[in-house]
Amino acid sequence: MKKTKKDAVTENAARAPQDNLEEQDSSKTTETCGTADNPVADKDDSQSPSESTQKTEALESEIASLSSQLKAAQDALAQSKETALRQLAEQENFKKRKQQELDTFKKYAAEKTILAFLPILDNFSLAFSQQQQEGLSEKEKQITDGFQLIHNQLISILEKLDVKEIDALHTPLDPAFHQAISQRDDDKHPTDTVVEVVQKGYTLLDRVIRPSMVITAS
Repeated sequence: MKKTKKDAVTENAARAPQDNLEEQDSSKTTETCGTADNPVADKDDSQSPSESTQKTEALESEIASLSSQLKAAQDALAQSKETALRQLAEQENFKKRKQQELDTFKKYAAEKTILAFLPILDNFSLAFSQQQQEGLSEKEKQITDGFQLIHNQLISILEKLDVKEIDALHTPLDPAFHQAISQRDDDKHPTDTVVEVVQKGYTLLDRVIRPSMVITAS
């Protein structure tokens, strides 16, 4: 059926209120959701003071926790360094002690061997003292001279090994170097002066390996 002009006017009048309602709904939707370019343009971005305070406190708490962890790590590192340095120092001291012990051992390694030779020197000295008291024939003197040469060679070897005879006769008694076995009256020397050496003493470097056995004046 063909619409008349009157019918068209009537239809437009009936549709006008509905179009107004749709426009209002569309406006409300736009106000709520914003435009396509800025969908949250109308959203309130501001926060309440309580929420801001809570976030600040949370950040401060986290910073304090991290600072505490950092300090603990720094303390542990310092302790580890101190322990390592102490252990290193102890190791160095141990090495030094062992080196000193080794040096001392090498220094006096020949002590036992030297002590084994000293009685031989004592026997030579005893024989020479008897020689001076007794008259010897020419042949006996030649034999004695040979022994004297051997004795001098032994003394030379000991000197090369830093072995020295202790000079005790007519010196004050020194317990570090002398062992007094007897006393006797002697008006020529002060009391506790060595007046006779019964057995010679010797030193190896700075160590007394055998003290002199002596008799002192009383």
